[in-house]
Amino acid sequence: MWNVPFEVIQNIQQILDKKGLLKTLPLRYTDWLHAFGTMPIEEKDGEIVALMDKMFALLKERKTDYHIMNLENLLVFNNEEDAILSLNEKMEKVYASVDFASYQDMYCFDIQKKKRLLMECIKYVSAVQSGDFLLLKYRPEVIYYDLWNEFYMEARGVVVDIKEMQLVSSPYRKFFNLNEKPETSLLAILDFMKNANSIIVKNKEDGSMISCSRYKDELIVATPGSLTSKQALWAKDFIENHHPSLKETLPGHLTFIFEAVYPDNRIVVDYGETEALILTNIRNKKTGRLLDEQEVEYFASLFQLPTPKKENQGLLELMETAKDKKRYPAKDKEGWVFIVRTPDEERLFKLKCDDYCEVHRIIFYATSPKIVFQKIKSGTFDDFYAKIPEAFQPLALKIANVVLLHVEKTERELKKFLGSIPPEWFYTQEETNNHRLLLKALSENILPQMNPKLPKQTKMEIEQILLKRTCGKEAVADKWTMQEADRLWAMIPDELKDQKTYKEKSGQLIGYIKRNIPPKYQPLAFNYVEHEPYNIFDVLKFQDIDFSSVSTDLSTYEDQ
Repeated sequence: MWNVPFEVIQNIQQILDKKGLLKTLPLRYTDWLHAFGTMPIEEKDGEIVALMDKMFALLKERKTDYHIMNLENLLVFNNEEDAILSLNEKMEKVYASVDFASYQDMYCFDIQKKKRLLMECIKYVSAVQSGDFLLLKYRPEVIYYDLWNEFYMEARGVVVDIKEMQLVSSPYRKFFNLNEKPETSLLAILDFMKNANSIIVKNKEDGSMISCSRYKDELIVATPGSLTSKQALWAKDFIENHHPSLKETLPGHLTFIFEAVYPDNRIVVDYGETEALILTNIRNKKTGRLLDEQEVEYFASLFQLPTPKKENQGLLELMETAKDKKRYPAKDKEGWVFIVRTPDEERLFKLKCDDYCEVHRIIFYATSPKIVFQKIKSGTFDDFYAKIPEAFQPLALKIANVVLLHVEKTERELKKFLGSIPPEWFYTQEETNNHRLLLKALSENILPQMNPKLPKQTKMEIEQILLKRTCGKEAVADKWTMQEADRLWAMIPDELKDQKTYKEKSGQLIGYIKRNIPPKYQPLAFNYVEHEPYNIFDVLKFQDIDFSSVSTDLSTYEDQ
């Protein structure tokens, strides 16, 4: 399998299984990761060590030294002068002041430290789980610290069924702007193009990326960060109303990649009243390769989907054309995407128009701590950052770093409180699922069959009688009320009638959380014990973040 996040998840699952831990854990990636991080590994665990080495090889990690320094707290400086150094300057200072080779040896030969290093290399990812579907999206720290490895490059909205261990959806691999990275420098690109057998240039649409795959007769639609974002829900609804055949006949081994454009989702380019899912590309889940352009056009015609306009000019010509702000004002055009294929490789990069990059609104956003905070919170900082003019990117990253440091501090505090909850009080996944199924059965199938002539108060009393019975308690009521309750009780599936353990744990957990965990963390704590995903940003407030460290920079940019 070519998809590195999928391979890593699969290898972690195999390691937990070999240790006999998998069957004791909920079907939740974050729990798997925690168990892997805390379990002991010895030299004699040869198969497990081999799987770890395999994961390291898959990552093609470029920032190993940074991760080791981070784990050993070597990048933390007490004096103010060193604290404001750039990351590269801090690392150079570490190299000059300690015997770093000895640290490298430790993380090479000490199995426990090697495992810690592996965890460090994959930790900056948002893991959003909905049922058995896990969606992974790299976090802003990857951008800020330039931590791109093969895991993060593919963690751009990849969806995995962790129960069946199947790759569900594989949107674009992360790709960069021209001259943004060494591999997309003009010289590197021109050299790569010498061996190209295909160069496709498409209009860069300015909307939200949407991935769409058919899995087990269900259409899985997502943005890079969510299966339930407003853009994903809009796209799913749009497909049902305008392209319903996708749900039935989209080939299961493909992921269609769209750009969603509609009036309420305008970024910079003005599409007017247009509402469309523009098919920008299609990726083969079996190989990881994008389909040839002829195949993309075939499927676009088959499903009556619009595609981006093609461009016939070459790279050097378009670089000059992109500077023409009158020809390509920001409201009309973002730029182009180049897809360059050789017999062995395909490389994508973006070329942005100057006016798009320099639009005043983006500059204002780049220097606004509140906007940067909102973009990080919504998971759209990556797209936002890519549209900032180069001169303003350093400040945006400084502001982002202040936010991320506050996030890390809050996460540490939250984990301390969550770690204090007695583990024996946690619901099992089965208990949580059964309780949800009971409530769903009551609300959707059983209570609606109650005698409609009964008074509202009596109906509420019957509902309480049923809930009490699931906890092993019997209520007292008049004969007719009890008869109706008995009739409805018989409709409840037997496997859902015993909720005593859930109720007992619920009482213990509610009492403990209310007494021992600060109110702002309590909703997250309840999500945590019920195996529900939680978002640290739900408890973060912009006004609690101290931006004094960038106040001088903000004043300078405001003057400019």
